[in-house]
Amino acid sequence: MREIIKMIVVLSLIAATTGAALSYINQVTAKPIAAAEFQYLKEPALKSILPAYDNNLVEDQRIIQIGEGETAREITVYPAKKDGKLLAIAFETFAGSFGGDLGAMVGYDLETKRLSGVSITTMSDTPGLGTRTKEPKFIDQFKNVPLEVTLSLKADGGGIDAVTGASISSRAVCKAVNDAIGIIRDNGEKIISEVK
Repeated sequence: MREIIKMIVVLSLIAATTGAALSYINQVTAKPIAAAEFQYLKEPALKSILPAYDNNLVEDQRIIQIGEGETAREITVYPAKKDGKLLAIAFETFAGSFGGDLGAMVGYDLETKRLSGVSITTMSDTPGLGTRTKEPKFIDQFKNVPLEVTLSLKADGGGIDAVTGASISSRAVCKAVNDAIGIIRDNGEKIISEVK
């Protein structure tokens, strides 16, 4: 009996020490990981879809609650400002794709009231097929799109040319962009007022 108690105490101490060490390491590495994610994934995407800006997107980013009840969620909005004037906003949306979730950074120009562009931030699709949705030939179809449309592939009766051999990935991009358009339509005024 004494051996069992001794073993339980030793295993409990090991588990508690390991848990505390993992918690500490997580706290120490969380900020550097977030900074690297922004620098290598999000910042290049934002630079490609937003007009010229002079503000610090990291400092000016805002987490905004949208929706209500079960549909409520948070989005991180990046405001692009020039000389203190808000020019555009961008945020990331996700959709299920062939290899998992696909992340799309979507920009919205406040002056033209149209999408300023889309850039793929994360995807796990087949290299050489699904990943070709990142190429300008496909992704440039989402520039200057008004909010009044619902985007879909030509095969589905819409106006977007799919990437050959990657219709699932192409549909995922359309779905992520349509989600962003819906967010702007339904919450645009709230988002803009909170990031000004």
